[in-house]
Amino acid sequence: MNIEFFLNDTLNTINSDPLTRLSDLLRDNFDLHRFSRGCNKGECGLCIVLMDNKPVLSCLVPAFRVKEKRIITYEGFRDSEDCNDIETGFTEAGFSPCKLHKISYVFLVHYLLERVSHPGETEIAAYFAGFHPICGGYSALRDGIDKAAALRFIRHNEQAR
Repeated sequence: MNIEFFLNDTLNTINSDPLTRLSDLLRDNFDLHRFSRGCNKGECGLCIVLMDNKPVLSCLVPAFRVKEKRIITYEGFRDSEDCNDIETGFTEAGFSPCKLHKISYVFLVHYLLERVSHPGETEIAAYFAGFHPICGGYSALRDGIDKAAALRFIRHNEQAR
């Protein structure tokens, strides 16, 4: 099956079995080796990507679901201003998640901030309810989200001028 999709804003067409995992597709066709170290059960979060700007675990997504979608990997996101706001917010708050979960935190915070510009405790708890690792500490995570939200707000207001 030919599957056409955008990966990090580049249009790609891949001939693949429709049930191939997206994580395998990314590893085997785009040299993204971090996708080979995951659990392949949707438990570790290492394979998280944005699919049409929503975080998904790529090991749980069959290739046919990617057709005509926009996939952003951390490798394609890390140089963006949005990512910089989040990582700066984390650093300023002293939130330093383990290397395994950092990408998940970045994408989950990005997704949250795209929907709620200044999330409170209720929104933060709701967005992280299914995400159990709290490496780095929950209060530092909350502070990092607050700082990232402030940075993003300032940047968006400066760009609007």
